[in-house]
Amino acid sequence: MTATQRRSSRQKIAAVRTRKHATALLIVGSLLGLAGCSDSDSDTSSKPNPTPTDDASASAVSFRAWVKPGALRIRRRLVMLALVGCSALALAACSNTVPKSNSSASTPSSPSAAPSASPAQGAEQAALTAWKGMRTEEIKASQTGYVTKTRLSDYSYDKAMSKAKVALFNYRQQGVVFKGAPTSTFKVTSIDLHASRPTVKMWECLDTSNWKPVLKESGKGVATGGQVRRFVITGVVVDLGDRWMVQDYTFHRDQKC
Repeated sequence: MTATQRRSSRQKIAAVRTRKHATALLIVGSLLGLAGCSDSDSDTSSKPNPTPTDDASASAVSFRAWVKPGALRIRRRLVMLALVGCSALALAACSNTVPKSNSSASTPSSPSAAPSASPAQGAEQAALTAWKGMRTEEIKASQTGYVTKTRLSDYSYDKAMSKAKVALFNYRQQGVVFKGAPTSTFKVTSIDLHASRPTVKMWECLDTSNWKPVLKESGKGVATGGQVRRFVITGVVVDLGDRWMVQDYTFHRDQKC
């Protein structure tokens, strides 16, 4: 065999070995790329990620130990192909990771503010609150005969307060208090916001069937027969500037409801 043939044979052998090592480098680089991606997604590992460049440098050094100068260009091309393959596989592995959600995109938009109530709606709500408060506190007062331990003065004034006090005084003189409680339904019938004091008129259906007068000392019932237990009450609620209060009311025992 001539020297030229021997040199050609050695180059072929070197090229085969180079391809084998390039393939090994490709596999190692791919595994390192995958390991790097999996490590970056894990928060539990405290060990540092392996560095692919160290392994690549070691493989490059081992190339120089056995590759002959005649196979240098082949070696360079295969190494470049191996590195490109490693990069492609690493990118493909990393691309499979779940992207983090964008908090700004997932944040729901704040709901638009509810439209403010009209003056008439505000007056209606305030009048209903005052009327309900008056009724609740009058029931409390009827159980003792006094308004001093109630908040009746927060909801009632003028004629409405006077009527409540007179009725309670008369019951005390007779030794009478009330047990139980009435039921009622009430509503606004008209609103006048242009009066000297804005005014709301009320209508109520009061049922006193379970609101019984009894003697305070013995608890004996003193209700007389034939009385109307369910009747209409009308009244007026006035805006005093800082609050709405019941100014007056009238019983209509002749109007059943």
